[in-house]
Amino acid sequence: MHALSIPPESWPTPTPGLCTAPLAAVLLALISLWMLAMPAPTHAVALRLDASCSVEGALPSPVHTVRIAADSTVFLDGQRLEGRTAIEARLQAIASSPDGRPPVVQVLPHPAADYRSTVAVLAAAQRQNIAHLQVQAEGALLPMAACPGRIDDEGALVRR
Repeated sequence: MHALSIPPESWPTPTPGLCTAPLAAVLLALISLWMLAMPAPTHAVALRLDASCSVEGALPSPVHTVRIAADSTVFLDGQRLEGRTAIEARLQAIASSPDGRPPVVQVLPHPAADYRSTVAVLAAAQRQNIAHLQVQAEGALLPMAACPGRIDDEGALVRR
């Protein structure tokens, strides 16, 4: 039987469809371009901390805890501090301890706390030359890295 002798009613009906291979290739290209163009998520605060050496047999440094509540209230060693001048004064008293041991300041911000209050505490600690500063991030205490500049109370890096 010849192919043209089959009546058109018995021919298979073409199914409407879309070839998805080019669509998938375009989507993969767009996703890879989007991932390359996306900036790296860094939540870093630039601080300049002087390196200090540890002495064998030295007494351990006193640890002071700064807690920042969800409403951005600052507590230093359990005492509530009102305003940036109070924070500066307490950190200055901590930094100038008479025993000569460098203090360790641990900053524990609440996850819902305003970022500016955390940066203000870090900037105040930096202005008082507190060299041992630790910040809690995602459940771990992280030592702050050195930076060639200083930060202001708004979190901007000020070059020298």
